[in-house]
Amino acid sequence: MSVRPARLLDAPALAAIQQDCWRQLYGPVWPALAEQLASGPVAGTWGEAIALADASTESPYHVMAALDAGEKVVGFAALAPSFDADSEPGCSELVALFVSPECQREGHASRLVSAVAAVGRAGTVKRLVCWVYDQDYMRQRFLKQLGFGADGSTRTWQTPAGDLINEARWGTRLDLPG
Repeated sequence: MSVRPARLLDAPALAAIQQDCWRQLYGPVWPALAEQLASGPVAGTWGEAIALADASTESPYHVMAALDAGEKVVGFAALAPSFDADSEPGCSELVALFVSPECQREGHASRLVSAVAAVGRAGTVKRLVCWVYDQDYMRQRFLKQLGFGADGSTRTWQTPAGDLINEARWGTRLDLPG
């Protein structure tokens, strides 16, 4: 099991993983939303993100892929500059962290966050943030174990059906020792 920078050929696998995770997370509460999110043209979007990340070694964008023992892509994480209005210089956002439902709880997500943090530290990233659905208790526990904490910022977005999805921003410092 390992982590490496994602390749353009990985885009369809990343899209399938994201779609499966959306069905897992949102399906029980908003099945129509889960299907709508999961049926969109996600592979092209990840292909564009990977190309942007590969554009330069100085790029603030990074997409990392987790591989199982057979070298199959089973998860991914993406890092981008944070565009939140209150972001401090050196703040990046973990914009995606997905592991195939059948491969969860095998350490892939921890390896992905560690790899993204290492890439960030090698650049200019001092703080890493991510937005977390307020009902995603498993992700909240996971992030807390990694040293993340809710920073008090929240946002709400509306589904096409009119339902509200609340998220809290979680973050951790990368520029502190230890």
